[in-house]
Amino acid sequence: GRWPGKTALDFRREGDRVRFVMPGEFPEMTLYVWVRIDALDRHLNSLFLTESFDENEVHWQVARTGHLHFATSPMGWDDLDDHARRFFSDNFWTPQQSGQWQFIGTTIDTASGEVKHYLNGDEIAIVDGDNRDKPLFPLQIGEADLGNWTDDIRAKHFRTLNGRIDEFGIYRAALSADEMRELYEGGKY
Repeated sequence: GRWPGKTALDFRREGDRVRFVMPGEFPEMTLYVWVRIDALDRHLNSLFLTESFDENEVHWQVARTGHLHFATSPMGWDDLDDHARRFFSDNFWTPQQSGQWQFIGTTIDTASGEVKHYLNGDEIAIVDGDNRDKPLFPLQIGEADLGNWTDDIRAKHFRTLNGRIDEFGIYRAALSADEMRELYEGGKY
């Protein structure tokens, strides 16, 4: 974990994961995690992924390039290229940071269409993506994995995280910048 005596979940193998089932729709959401990334081995490395990426489900991951990536699609896998909403942060991770604990988070407000990424309590810019100007619809989770991706839609594209997680949270609200800073400050000790 982040300090002596604190444990963490270790993700290394293709089968390492924590399973969730969360029914319902969420007009707002905050995802956050204390994570130690050891390497970005995959094109996309899972933080929290819904099982099959159906309509309005969420995918939250880190790209090999060190960008935080949030995605949802009102069509799910159907016509993904034309409809997926993808939000890539500015680069926040390099191999020199391997093994260091970081607090990362994303807030989503579907009514305003705002998606914000955070690193260690500070907002980081969204610099790329797809269809960011199109409306967002209430989000869904259903069955999901922390640290991996179960669905075999693209079985050759593994998304296993190579690292550790010792705190993960989901809120039914898009937390403010001050609240994200408080979560970070409160989690450093």
